[in-house]
Amino acid sequence: IRHLAKFTKGNIYVQSLLPDLSQRLIRLGAIESNIFTIENEFEIPVFEVKRNDTEFNVVFIGRIEDLSKGIRRLRSTIFKIFKKNTKIKFNLIGTGNDKNILNNIPNNAKYWGKVNDEKKIEIIQSSNLALVTSNLEPYSLVILEYLFYGIPVISTPASGPSYVLSKNPIYGKVSSFRPSVLADDIIEY
Repeated sequence: IRHLAKFTKGNIYVQSLLPDLSQRLIRLGAIESNIFTIENEFEIPVFEVKRNDTEFNVVFIGRIEDLSKGIRRLRSTIFKIFKKNTKIKFNLIGTGNDKNILNNIPNNAKYWGKVNDEKKIEIIQSSNLALVTSNLEPYSLVILEYLFYGIPVISTPASGPSYVLSKNPIYGKVSSFRPSVLADDIIEY
C-alpha cells in the first residue's frame, strides 16, 4: 500500500472497494483526487418485480461522463434504434460533465438527470432491459442492482460487466463497443 501511495500522483489513479483502504492511501501520501472509492453495497428495499407488457423500456443509470461511461456510444445507440424501431423507449438517469451530449436525443428517449430513489425504483421496475455503455467498468454495482430487480442487461465488453454477465445467460448479454451491434442486440431482446 505504501508503494502504491507513492505512485498515485499525476496520471495514476486508484479505485478501491474499501473506504478504509482509500483513507490509508491518502494518509500515506496519495493525492486524494486520484483515489476513487466504489462502495460495494447498496440498500436492498423490499419491492415487487413488475411485469411491463405495454411498452419496451430500456434503462441506463450512470455517471454522464463520456470517457468512462461511453455517453456518445449511448447516444448513437439510441439514434440507431430510433431509425429501426421507435417503440423501444429509453430512460436515462444520472448526472455528469457530459450531459450536453444527451441534448436533442430522439423522442423515444428521456433524460431524467438526477432522480430520487423512489423515482429510480419506479423507472427500473417499469423497464424490460438495462443498458451499460461503459468503456471502463472494473466493478459494476449498477449491474448487480439491475439483476436484483430482475432486469437483464446488455453491456459493452468492459471487464466488470463481462465478468458478472458471464455467470449465467439469463443475466443478459455482453455485446460490443459498436453502437450498431448494441442496437441490434437490444432489438433482438
